[in-house]
Amino acid sequence: MIRTVSDDKCTLGYLYVYNRGKQVYSCASLELPWRDNAIGVSRVPDGTYKLVLEYSPHFKKDLWEFKGVPGRSEVKIHAGNFVSQLNGCVLVGTDHLDIDKDGIPDVINSRRALDGFHKAMYPAIESEIIVKWF
Repeated sequence: MIRTVSDDKCTLGYLYVYNRGKQVYSCASLELPWRDNAIGVSRVPDGTYKLVLEYSPHFKKDLWEFKGVPGRSEVKIHAGNFVSQLNGCVLVGTDHLDIDKDGIPDVINSRRALDGFHKAMYPAIESEIIVKWF
């Protein structure tokens, strides 16, 4: 996942899936801004993390979860459009767009992007994600 822009409201980037060194999927990402990795209000620190496909009782579906984030748990990649829907997770969409015209970028077509991400990751149930700046 490559982060490209951040301010005090949000962090924008792109999530890429590679298989044997070849890019097989990409989508837009939306995260909270950096707030010292505080639970529920900050994006995760840059780094390399294990990703595990697990059932989420909250979302009632299998979602990819970051493992090994210092002091954090339940960091999911899930559907949603607005930064207000985030508690430290990552939203995916097909692009960034200010849907509600509040001056904060959102992601669009989130369910479609999440479905595409899951299809690109199939049949894996574990992987690795590198989070860094462009």
